[in-house]
Amino acid sequence: MGKLFFLLCISIVVSNNSNAQLKATATASTSAIIITPVGTQQFAEMEFGKFKATAEKSTINLSCDGILVTKGKVNMIDQNGCAAAFFNIGAENSSYTISLNYDNELINSTNDNEKMKIDLYSINMPSLVNKKMKVTETIAVGATLEIGSEQQHGNYRAANPYYLTVNFN
Repeated sequence: MGKLFFLLCISIVVSNNSNAQLKATATASTSAIIITPVGTQQFAEMEFGKFKATAEKSTINLSCDGILVTKGKVNMIDQNGCAAAFFNIGAENSSYTISLNYDNELINSTNDNEKMKIDLYSINMPSLVNKKMKVTETIAVGATLEIGSEQQHGNYRAANPYYLTVNFN
């Protein structure tokens, strides 16, 4: 009986030791990084001011600084131009590219056949240095408006909004 008890104890120890050889343990750490949210939000509409068309074709250039410069005989009634402005939020020192998609016509709200061409969009990013941004920046957009001779009066708007896309790299 004592030999049987001894053999039983040895078999349990051998059994436990053989199972212990099949086990492995590893460790890992856990971490998380919270990044700065990115985004672009428009806060100013593009406005070319109020003017009266003449018999001569003309243009109004709206700079990114909101300054209106006319070419031709257009009569400016109100020179309060406003460049479109966007507030850009991104990670500091991140690089990015900007694209602008737009309709190139403004349509008279009372006569769909009366249109003005808008073109030569310009984008100003004064704080941009080597395409690396600060955490927040203002992006301004200007353009040139072409006014036809004897352009019909009225309120002109683009059929669709324009889209400023910021791609962060």
